[in-house]
Amino acid sequence: ANFTGTVTGLADGDVIDLANTVVISASYAGSTLTVNGVPTSFHISGLPVGEGFAFKSDGATGTDLVVVPQMLSNVAPGVSYTEAGSAVTLSSGLTVSDIASTALSSATVSISGGFLAGDTLTANVAGTSVTAGYDAGTGVLTLSGNDTLAHYQQVLESVVFLSSSQNPTNFGADNTRTISWVVNDGTLSSAAATTTVNVMAVNDAPVETAPSTHYSAFEQSSLTLK
Repeated sequence: ANFTGTVTGLADGDVIDLANTVVISASYAGSTLTVNGVPTSFHISGLPVGEGFAFKSDGATGTDLVVVPQMLSNVAPGVSYTEAGSAVTLSSGLTVSDIASTALSSATVSISGGFLAGDTLTANVAGTSVTAGYDAGTGVLTLSGNDTLAHYQQVLESVVFLSSSQNPTNFGADNTRTISWVVNDGTLSSAAATTTVNVMAVNDAPVETAPSTHYSAFEQSSLTLK
């Protein structure tokens, strides 16, 4: 759908009905609302500091955006990863909150931009009821299981990025990864927060490979190597 216009004076509990649109992700930066990865012409002015959007199905054909205190905050804007280096923690100081619930039911951390084969996301779920599963084909880490906000925060803070590729920048064409974070309390899904991973390539030394062919020659005869 094509959203246009400007809305002002929003407060907790206000709802924006995105008719005929199923929202997979939504984010808000500056004054622009981005829906399903596409910036819209819908602008929001004067959203109070600390407020954000969550989204849920409206039970009909679209999605409601609900103004709530941000469910995910203090998400690191960027980190750096060096080719063949150790896994890098993405956001060790993020905060999870929810005015409507003391628990979450799921979360996703996904490589939503720049994904290449060999990229991995992992999380430490020890001591929690959260389970983690990573899809190496899509770059999505799914966390599931009903657990406290504190335990989900603990798990999300542990998420690390690693690439097993010897060419993680695709010869310089893919120097960053966009990581999207979304949490869900069973009713509301948070707007996506993002972290940028800056990938540093390493200039690997060339490797010479000797031919595997075996040669033999008689004494006092010449031998030509090919």
